[in-house]
Amino acid sequence: MMKIHLNKILICFTILFYLEKWGYHFDDLKILRWIQLINCSTWDDVQQSIQFLKEKTKNNIGWKLDEDDLFDEFNHVVNIFKIRVHEWQKNCTKVEEKWCEIFEYMVNQNIGLQNISGIIEYALAIPGTNAAVERTFSNINLLWSDEKNRFLIDTIKAIIIVKNHFKNYSCNEFYNFLQKQNKLLDLISSSQKYDFGNQKELQSTSA
Repeated sequence: MMKIHLNKILICFTILFYLEKWGYHFDDLKILRWIQLINCSTWDDVQQSIQFLKEKTKNNIGWKLDEDDLFDEFNHVVNIFKIRVHEWQKNCTKVEEKWCEIFEYMVNQNIGLQNISGIIEYALAIPGTNAAVERTFSNINLLWSDEKNRFLIDTIKAIIIVKNHFKNYSCNEFYNFLQKQNKLLDLISSSQKYDFGNQKELQSTSA
């Protein structure tokens, strides 16, 4: 009994050690928590996020930022938040769904969002864990085995894209999806993809 108890204590300490060792990597990202729209954000939150982005991107954030326009855009976001927050909490609405709703409303009302959308895009592009990356590498290893080592990189890429983006589709759903994609159907039935593959093989052979 004592041995089981000590094992549990050891496991707890191991878990805490792991969290303390690796958890600090996410400390910098706490400055972007307001984007979760759990509580009403402040303009100070946005300004700190701007400074964070400028430091991380060496003052080249990738889009032209107008802080005056951003202030107006943020005030619209706050107004929408105050109206919708209780409904979001009741339905446990996901973060990305909240922002889609906000942006849809702003577009319909001809309200600019080019400044705040850049901040949101940056924040939501940050993966919460590396599980998705590890899963992708695992799928690649299953596909690119010793028996299937003649696959082209483009072929592996195409298979992974299909497996990741259509994994929740049943056969019937995927069939119905394809029926609406005329351009994709034309490519499937054409010989273009095979010509492309032959060109790659010729290039590798000549090299």
